[in-house]
Amino acid sequence: EDGRTDVSLVTSDAVDRDREVILPEGGDWSQFLKNPVVTFAHRYDELPVGRALWIKRHQDGRHNGWLAKTRYTSRPKDWEGQWFPDAVWHFVKSGDMPGKSIGFLPLEVSQPRKSELDEREDLSKVRLVIRRWLALEYAVAPVQSNPDALVLEAKSTLRAGDAVGDSARSCDDIVREAICGADIGRLVSDEIARRRGRV
Repeated sequence: EDGRTDVSLVTSDAVDRDREVILPEGGDWSQFLKNPVVTFAHRYDELPVGRALWIKRHQDGRHNGWLAKTRYTSRPKDWEGQWFPDAVWHFVKSGDMPGKSIGFLPLEVSQPRKSELDEREDLSKVRLVIRRWLALEYAVAPVQSNPDALVLEAKSTLRAGDAVGDSARSCDDIVREAICGADIGRLVSDEIARRRGRV
């Protein structure tokens, strides 16, 4: 009963849209765990939209990666103006923006090895295998690079009409205000421009 949370596969060993593969076993989250912020579209110049409550390795028949639980930051009682995390949480819980993406520093990279190509046919089109990497953050992403990095479950204990920090304002009012005040177009444009710079 811990509303405003989701559990997501934030990265996996799938071939991503940059024609790269990030090996989950090479991930170092030690520095991230000291400051487990969740950003929107990797915007380091903006306030984060939440924090990671936990992160753990995950392997099943379909995925080999990392799971994380995100809590979206509630609007402070004395905050004036829009609260962008409300808008982001609205999109996530409605299923309209399920993407996640990790921000990291590569520590060891190479082309796929012959043994890997023999084991996985899909690696034949891969430019780089990121074997070791230092996690910086993960983000809610309108367009994520890894197609498998998605929200698996979202929980909200907040009902329409419940007060959030102000008994005179409903949840719907706060979310509507946050969405109207957010420049989603600019953020998406910036993310597209950033990705073009990587290609």
